[in-house]
Amino acid sequence: MSELEHFLAQWRQPSPTITVTTSGSTGTPKTIHVYKERMRASARATCQALHLHEGQRALLCLSTRYIAGMMMVVFTLAGEPGVGYVIVVVVGNVIVMVLEALLVAIQVLRLEFYEMFSRFYSGEGRVFEPVKINAE
Repeated sequence: MSELEHFLAQWRQPSPTITVTTSGSTGTPKTIHVYKERMRASARATCQALHLHEGQRALLCLSTRYIAGMMMVVFTLAGEPGVGYVIVVVVGNVIVMVLEALLVAIQVLRLEFYEMFSRFYSGEGRVFEPVKINAE
C-alpha cells in the first residue's frame, strides 16, 4: 500500500482524528492526533485565501508520511488548488532550497576549517600563554 493509499484509508475511517507524524524539524519526529475537521477547515481557508477553485489540479510532491504532505491531499479534497497555489508552492520551495543550501554550506565550512584544518595545520610563531594574575 502506498503512502497516499494509507493516508486515504486512514482519512476514510470513522474516527474524528487522524494519526500524523511530525517532520522532526525541531527535534525527534513525534506522533500526534489531529482532528480531521480542523484539517478540512485549514484546507478551506487556504483555498479561499489563494482563490483556488474546484476542478483545478495540484502536484503532490511531499511525502504523505508527514503532515505537510497530508495537508496537500486535504487541500485537494477540499477544493483543488490552481495556478496561484502552484506559484506559492514553487516560490516557497525555491526559498526553502536556498536556505537549505546555505545551511549545508555553513556546515561544510565549519567541518573544513574548524575540524579538518586545525588537525593538519602547523604554523610558526609563539605558543599562546594566557595572562597570569597573582592575587596577593
